[in-house]
Amino acid sequence: MGIDGGRTFTDGVLIDDRSGRIHYAKVLTTPSDPTAGVSNGIEKILAATGNTMARSRQDESADCRLRNSSFLPGRGHMPATYTSPFIDNGPSLEGRVSPSRAAVIVVDIQNDMCHPEGALAKMGTDMRPILDTVANIKVLVDEAHRLSIPVIFTQLTFDELTMPPAVRQQREKNGDRELCIKGTWGADIFEFEQGPNDRIVEKHRYDAFFETELDMVLKSLERDSLIITGIASNVCAQATGIGGYQRGYYVTFLADCTSTYSDKAHQEALAYADRFLGKVADSSEILEIWREMEPLPQEV
Repeated sequence: MGIDGGRTFTDGVLIDDRSGRIHYAKVLTTPSDPTAGVSNGIEKILAATGNTMARSRQDESADCRLRNSSFLPGRGHMPATYTSPFIDNGPSLEGRVSPSRAAVIVVDIQNDMCHPEGALAKMGTDMRPILDTVANIKVLVDEAHRLSIPVIFTQLTFDELTMPPAVRQQREKNGDRELCIKGTWGADIFEFEQGPNDRIVEKHRYDAFFETELDMVLKSLERDSLIITGIASNVCAQATGIGGYQRGYYVTFLADCTSTYSDKAHQEALAYADRFLGKVADSSEILEIWREMEPLPQEV
């Protein structure tokens, strides 16, 4: 929410249940009567997002709902596609995911964060959305292997001897001090059969570029476009996307191949990636492109 000259702009989301599209918009309200601004602004939001199925809040045939971004639908009811409200003048999705330039980054798919007997599961976390995400990533990675597209797994590890006090204290506050301790089963990559050319980049912070060899590896592979997958979409996946963007990489953030432990946080992470990092897509869009391709000739 932002305030400008007595006017308040509240992040909103317009969901069209029939078309399966999700639209983000700003709702103009006033401090004295914020709900009136929301109600009276629906027509403008519909026009701004290009929604042709409904032109007013009285048009119930389109079955539209306007919600504040703090009350987004659960992952189980997420629309199948994400539609950006922004004009993208960058490379097309086909260009971004070309086998000659793209790399798949699989962020922190590890036992403690994904396995039903891992640390987070033992803390009572519902692992079903995470396991669904892992299944989607596996399909994407298999197709990347077929096309010899580099796949890089990041592995978050913590070492009690070298952990800064600030990080240790934050982990204690969150109750996850035992998460992904270096050398333990919990820190191992979760249920992935890695290809012969896959790489694992060990990291010690949210951002996989921070004090790691990831940037050097990508440059040696002549990659300039990143396909971000993994968890958590609002923490390490997001931080890695930021790290890549700040180093000049194109970033494509996959809505159905990233996940976190809160429905609201995941949707907000997608909106952030769309606005500040690059492009948001579904894996089905990329698979449709890749399955029309033949593997590139291998150098002898």
